[in-house]
Amino acid sequence: MGVRALLEERYNLDTCAWLLLSAALAVPASLWGYAGAAASAPALWPCAFARPSDCWQLHSWSSGALLACALWAGVVAAAARRVVTRRRTGVYLLNFACFSPAPELRVTREETVDILRSTLVPQGMTEETLGHIRAQLFNDRLIGLGDATAVPPGLRRAPADQSLAAALEELELATFGAVADALKTSGVQAQEVDFLISACSSLVLMPSLAAMVANRFGMRRDTATYALGGQCCAAGVITVDLARRLMQTRPESVALVVVCEPITLGMAANNDLDFLGNLSLMRTGAAAVLLTNRRRDRARAKYELLHTTRVLLPHDAAFGAIQWRQDGEGVAGLRFRARAIVAAASTAVRANLTVLAPLVLPLSELVFTLLHKGYVPNFASAFDSVLIHTGAAVVIDKIVAELGLPPSAAAPSRETLHRFGNLSPASTFYVLACKESSQAGVRRGERILQLSFGAGFKGAAAVWRAVRDIHCAHPAWARRV
Repeated sequence: MGVRALLEERYNLDTCAWLLLSAALAVPASLWGYAGAAASAPALWPCAFARPSDCWQLHSWSSGALLACALWAGVVAAAARRVVTRRRTGVYLLNFACFSPAPELRVTREETVDILRSTLVPQGMTEETLGHIRAQLFNDRLIGLGDATAVPPGLRRAPADQSLAAALEELELATFGAVADALKTSGVQAQEVDFLISACSSLVLMPSLAAMVANRFGMRRDTATYALGGQCCAAGVITVDLARRLMQTRPESVALVVVCEPITLGMAANNDLDFLGNLSLMRTGAAAVLLTNRRRDRARAKYELLHTTRVLLPHDAAFGAIQWRQDGEGVAGLRFRARAIVAAASTAVRANLTVLAPLVLPLSELVFTLLHKGYVPNFASAFDSVLIHTGAAVVIDKIVAELGLPPSAAAPSRETLHRFGNLSPASTFYVLACKESSQAGVRRGERILQLSFGAGFKGAAAVWRAVRDIHCAHPAWARRV
């Protein structure tokens, strides 16, 4: 990233602002140079000024020129700031909603094992494999799930229903509920949405999830829809990044982001240990997010989107960390290679932070990093909260160590994992809802780092700034089981 690009991203500068800043520097520089040249040539004073009063006038003029320089720079800087504010309104998070599962969809870890036994053992899963799953579920340091996570309606039936109709039931229940809540709480009508972006990887839909939402809520004919697939857990931030890029092309617009990962069809009778992570971790959830760059929405928005970054790790070890494959018995399923996932997630986060560092770190940290080779920047000085994707307890611990954060910084992510499980792309928004629903809430001016990563191997990050004090009880967190 060049110097100009870095300054534009860090301080939100545009072309007009650059012209004003150039003027702010050019005029004072000319005055300074003229005054400096005159003041630095005392040997010529007797020739140029016959009287001592002339020398005093030169000194007075130099001081006045310097004062004029300072005043001019202040005026032009203020004008530049005003122009930037008017010309680039930024992207704001108006509101968001997370699907709140009904109590009857909640299951304990023992009930999860019972569901798998009744559903997958008849399909070929062995009791030995089921024992491995049970051991994973009760390993808090490895997995970290609690006894109130949610499963789809089809899996609560006896016998369990893994049909396409049941998968669509799960998808519609979660996404339509989240979208309806997001529209209602934000005061935005469905007809106001200009961009609709959906992400769903485990279920190939035709029409797409974006089309389903547009049809269900009666959106405009010219609403631009985008349906992402294969992004998996990284889609939570990738969709936000795409929305930001689209909104830069259309001022005064609204974007709706919908993310969900149905698990009804993801349960398979695999006996390969690499295929068991999906059964232990994944649970039902969805999130809907409303973004806006309309000026009239700024006062009631929650957050301003400051930066987004994305990275891809195109090498075999990272690429093979999460894949949809067949096991040795020919049973298709989602393969998790735990060590590769932890390593790839750590690398992806590090790569994103390398891009973000010049944009978010205090200048003192940047200077210290440049002067001391091997120094790890203190990112805790740049962010007040970190939203880590709830991949697993071991993954969260690794990211906390990578960032050099205290264990308490990941408390919302751990609590979300314990209560809801791995919700794939929706997870970081559940973490944000946890933060907003806490007793402390979010205070105006707080900076929040949102981190997601998933198959590919992809990593993405978003930096938000709270534009007002936020304390609200999200239904997903207000409901007690």
